[in-house]
Amino acid sequence: MLATLAGALSAGIAAPAFAATTTPTQGVGVQLTDTALVNFPTNTRAPWQSEPDIYIGTTDQGKIADPFAPGTSRTYHVLVSDTGNVPETMGVYSAAATMSATGAFSYSSTSSTSVNDASSWTTVDTASAVLAPGASYTVTVTVTVPAGTRTGSYYAVVWAGPRVDSAKDGITLAIHAGVREYLTVSA
Repeated sequence: MLATLAGALSAGIAAPAFAATTTPTQGVGVQLTDTALVNFPTNTRAPWQSEPDIYIGTTDQGKIADPFAPGTSRTYHVLVSDTGNVPETMGVYSAAATMSATGAFSYSSTSSTSVNDASSWTTVDTASAVLAPGASYTVTVTVTVPAGTRTGSYYAVVWAGPRVDSAKDGITLAIHAGVREYLTVSA
């Protein structure tokens, strides 16, 4: 019996094909790359993070508003990465978000059809790209606050994620990563 087992092992019997395959895994990463717009000291709010919390429309790790005047534009750059192990067509767009009276940032949907003032002011230059696993591309995000906009705070999220078709059974699983937009409009 031992000789049979040793013979089988030395003969190099192949494992079934399904054992050698890798399960397809989706993954997406985003990073606001405009280092000139933010202060990059040690992240004192979350020192275990490898990069500071930064948001479109803020400076100093998201703690200080960087106000827009009505009728002005500002450009940002977001690095979108395929962190999965399969090629993906990544979509990038802005969608609505809100801030509660207690300061909780939230969004009701990651859909591009979820629109508010801030998301309608935000455009991306390359709405989608096909990325190989580990590949990335930079999206130029432009925020244009219309003339006549009231003073106040406005919120959105620039989302990135694999484009997915709706499932036949009505359930669609999709992953997204986003960069928050904290837009302050001042006179």
